[in-house]
Amino acid sequence: MIFDEIANKDCYRDMPQLYRVLCQMEQLAHTLPQERVELDGTNLYINPVQLTTKPVAHCLYEAHQNYADVHFGVHGTEHISVQSPRLLQLHTPYNALQDCAFFTGEPAVTFAVKPGWFLVCFPQDAHRVCEMGTAPQNVEKLVGKIRVTL
Repeated sequence: MIFDEIANKDCYRDMPQLYRVLCQMEQLAHTLPQERVELDGTNLYINPVQLTTKPVAHCLYEAHQNYADVHFGVHGTEHISVQSPRLLQLHTPYNALQDCAFFTGEPAVTFAVKPGWFLVCFPQDAHRVCEMGTAPQNVEKLVGKIRVTL
């Protein structure tokens, strides 16, 4: 996983797909798109997301096999917990069409993803999104999807 500020995006120039997503996210943050933005078809794209954070008890971890997720905060703060899928309990088996399995369990670490910050979760990083801090809040974010080869 990677947790950083968008101001440091140039540190990722040697990771061309990630760098391309970060550059595009920085531009899109000024006017949140209404639909998916494709940078390279299903290999590289960005989804706009609007959500209301909720108590941890109502959130599940998700893990992917074919994509890394880049969660970029635009408005509000979303807490995202991360843990190895090996250390979690399976809730819903992997669905290849959704490229997702769901889990429950305790986090290794939790990040507060604020505007201007991003969290990259690779397939080995199960992540529990939509967590609230002290109270629910409305969040706008961009989620980049980068196809990975395992």
